[in-house]
Amino acid sequence: MKIKIFFKLLVMLFAIILFVNCSGGIKNENSNVKDNEKVEEKVTKGEITDEVYVEISAQLMYISTKYAIASEKVENIAGQASLGEEAKKEIEAVFNKYGVTEKNLEEYAKKFEENTLSLIKLTSAIAKRAAELTKE
Repeated sequence: MKIKIFFKLLVMLFAIILFVNCSGGIKNENSNVKDNEKVEEKVTKGEITDEVYVEISAQLMYISTKYAIASEKVENIAGQASLGEEAKKEIEAVFNKYGVTEKNLEEYAKKFEENTLSLIKLTSAIAKRAAELTKE
């Protein structure tokens, strides 16, 4: 995963946290995705929709956070490199599962650069889904 996408996800997460704290919350009608099966039923492999974008982004955020926390506990470089390889495999599996590439995801995300409201709604859904993944 490119660092660029990771930082975009972090910026979006912080933006939504700030927005939710300032506005008292957002309700997103499309954020009721509870598990991967619901997303998979709605899409064709290789197709990116808002739901797929949310699911992939949330899983990437979850994986990145999980391995960042795990790497803090590993004191040697070999162990951290091993964790990095594990994270890379998990990330590749997410992209393979949905039949998309990182570039496809980046291109889809560009449509939200000028539509701030849509970006905020999707970011809220991503944060909510990432929290659900953490609890699973």
